[in-house]
Amino acid sequence: GKRKIQVGILLFLVALTIRLSFYFIASNKLPPSLQKFVTADTIFYYDPIALEMASGSHTQASLLSVTRFTFLGYLSLFYRYLGHWYLPVSVFHCFLGALSVVFIFLAARIFLEEKIALAVGLVASFHVVLVYWTPFVTTEVAFLLLLSISIYLCGLFLKTKKPLYLFSLIVLLSIMP
Repeated sequence: GKRKIQVGILLFLVALTIRLSFYFIASNKLPPSLQKFVTADTIFYYDPIALEMASGSHTQASLLSVTRFTFLGYLSLFYRYLGHWYLPVSVFHCFLGALSVVFIFLAARIFLEEKIALAVGLVASFHVVLVYWTPFVTTEVAFLLLLSISIYLCGLFLKTKKPLYLFSLIVLLSIMP
């Protein structure tokens, strides 16, 4: 109980520190074309839709109803309230990436011993690919978070057989992109 919470908080802080440090250091050291951590699919596909949604246009209303809790939904909220600025989205992604590490640890803890689950959490905290892609303004970070929560809920359901976990998993899977 209490130890699991302490380890989860510690893993979150370690993962967040690594991701934010990478983002702010890389923002100054990478070539200018990569400093914004934006890919072509964001610029040419997601940005126009999110900007249109942020403006309050109803042409994308059906898309918003499907993705309101996923990437386009929160991207449009950032654009609406903070303007077309990538930095807050990248910092938010660092938080989501760190939260993913916690759920990876919690899922591992269901099936594995505490020391092994801690090792899994530390590997996820320091994993180069997970750290590198976290600040990018793409769908991968949101997907990883939803996937790690899904695995955790699946593990809880298998362990406890409580229908609440299965229902939560079904709801979560219904909002995944």
